[in-house]
Parts: sequence; structure tokens; C-alpha cells
Amino acid sequence: MYFTTIPTSGFSDEAVTQAKRLVGVTTITATSHDLTASDADTLLAFDNPDRVTVTVPTDAASQIDIGTTFRLAQIGVGSVSVVGAEGVVIDGYGGTPTAARYAVIDLVKRTADAWLVSPAV
Repeated sequence: MYFTTIPTSGFSDEAVTQAKRLVGVTTITATSHDLTASDADTLLAFDNPDRVTVTVPTDAASQIDIGTTFRLAQIGVGSVSVVGAEGVVIDGYGGTPTAARYAVIDLVKRTADAWLVSPAV
């Protein structure tokens, strides 16, 4: 799924809020996961007793648009870490690994191979 930024003037606040909602939850029980464009509209809920590694692909290897956001949650007791494939830069303060069960991370594609990770909360 691809996202396009459009001005929100002319839309009601409710319409804007509805447009930003996640459309589903995908539970992942593996200890590793490679992000794909199809992960973008869902909450990725990682449920594993061991540490989970989420790999962000290079721009050349994926069809993920700049500005796309991913939401990751640690549901199991295993922490979730985000790493970039070779050549991918992950910037942020205190984002990974997750600190505790039920922590949530947002990951945003800033440029072709640069991403911003929000702190786990």
C-alpha cells in the first residue's frame, strides 16, 4: 500500500482522523521479520519469548514510499529491535530495542535509505 501526502484543509477533523487509523493487526511469532510495503497499514504485533529483529530493506530492494510509517509493538516478552539492511540508516533516540512488553515503535521512511524511529513507549 502506498501513501500520498495531501493537504487536509477542506476535510473535517473526523475525516482526517479516520484516514490515519490502522486497518488491521498482524501478529508475528517469528524471531525475525523483513518489512515490506504491505506491512504499512497494520499494527505489527510481535509475540515471541525471544528477541525479535525487524530488518528495514534498502530502497532498491523495496517499493516503500518516502513518508510511509510502520507501527511495531512488543506483545510477547521478547524485545523488538529494528536494524537496517546494509546501506540503510536508522536514526532516532531510544527507539530500539523496545524497553518492555507492550512497547510501541513508529518507524518512518525519511529518504531513500534513511529512516526515523520513534522512542518506544
